[in-house]
Amino acid sequence: MSDGDASCQAAESDWWSRSGAGVVAMLLNRLGSLAAEMLFLERCRLCRGDVRLLQCTQTGCSSKTLCFRCWQGILKERPLIDWCATGCPGLDLPVASGTSYQGGMKKLIYHLKYDHDRLIADDLAHLLVLSWTLVSHQLNGCPIVMVPVPLHQSRMTSRGYNQAELLARSAARQIAVKVDAAALTRVKPTAAQYGLGRCQRFANLQGAFSCDSKRVNGAAVVLVDDVYTSGATLCEAARTLVSGGASCVVALTVARSSLVRPARLELPAGQSLEEEYRPARKSFMTTLQASTRNIDLKQDRFFSP
Repeated sequence: MSDGDASCQAAESDWWSRSGAGVVAMLLNRLGSLAAEMLFLERCRLCRGDVRLLQCTQTGCSSKTLCFRCWQGILKERPLIDWCATGCPGLDLPVASGTSYQGGMKKLIYHLKYDHDRLIADDLAHLLVLSWTLVSHQLNGCPIVMVPVPLHQSRMTSRGYNQAELLARSAARQIAVKVDAAALTRVKPTAAQYGLGRCQRFANLQGAFSCDSKRVNGAAVVLVDDVYTSGATLCEAARTLVSGGASCVVALTVARSSLVRPARLELPAGQSLEEEYRPARKSFMTTLQASTRNIDLKQDRFFSP
């Protein structure tokens, strides 16, 4: 073999060596990336698909815990509004909810409360923000403070966190209002509300809360909770806050579950929430009486037909 042939063969061998090493390095890098995605990529909490931070075309917000298809499905339902009669003269509590408590929403709230999946709170807080415009008209220009519905200390110790506080803090960052988790405390360990009738729920919550009047005196309070069912918790909390000096109280919840589905409401510019919603509220209370024939609402001090 001539010196030229040997030189060419050596060069070709060197080229294949470098090229092969490059291919192997590229493949290893790709395999490493795929492994990292499989290990660390968030999976949709509803369908287990990949979570991609794609913005919803309607709201402009993205999800950290849901795939684009499931996130769009959650956001397609418009916010709901209802009035909850508290039993206090002149205090009918406006409650705005982001969606209805059914299907995938039940699963998400369960994950947040019982599976310690706190990341879901940021996504569900978007629903509070979307509901905000339905009740913000009621705040009369007073200083606004957002107050999460508190857990009793025993429940707080076992769970480790208050899901309502996580929701409130995430929503408050987007709305730019103050959060005060110490304004309202739960002083009575109540029995579980599940399985109780409407009147039993209200009786179960009597005297459950205590308010620090120095923190809410003269303020417009926005109560935050995960689910609005009978309104017993929110009404008792609202009565406590008003007795502590709050100028007005409204409520935001992620989802709503009740005997009667409230009317959807879109406010035309310049129209009063009370004037626009009064016919819907009358219809709601009439339907409620018809659907709860075993409850004498006229003698139930928590309701005023």
